[in-house]
Amino acid sequence: MQNDSKDRHVLACAVQSGARLIVTFNVRHFPSEALDPWLIEAQHPDDFLMAQYRRNSETLALVLREQAQAIGWETGALLQTLRKSAPRFVQLVSAGLLLDV
Repeated sequence: MQNDSKDRHVLACAVQSGARLIVTFNVRHFPSEALDPWLIEAQHPDDFLMAQYRRNSETLALVLREQAQAIGWETGALLQTLRKSAPRFVQLVSAGLLLDV
């Protein structure tokens, strides 16, 4: 494993399990030269969530509603909480759901 020493266990786990994607806030710990031999990509959670929403917006919107309901929140409140870690995703979803977040 040639990535950051603090995250080598993550890459090793991805390789061992056959994962093709690592979702992490520490993308810089997973440079492409360390991932390419394993055919693995690293994505920031914001990018990952945006891709999932673009792939199937109805399902992702339903999951967000269910998650919000499970904790007794409105969907907009859940998105507001996610805004700090996934701002572009929140912008995309709020526009799609016509929510002012």
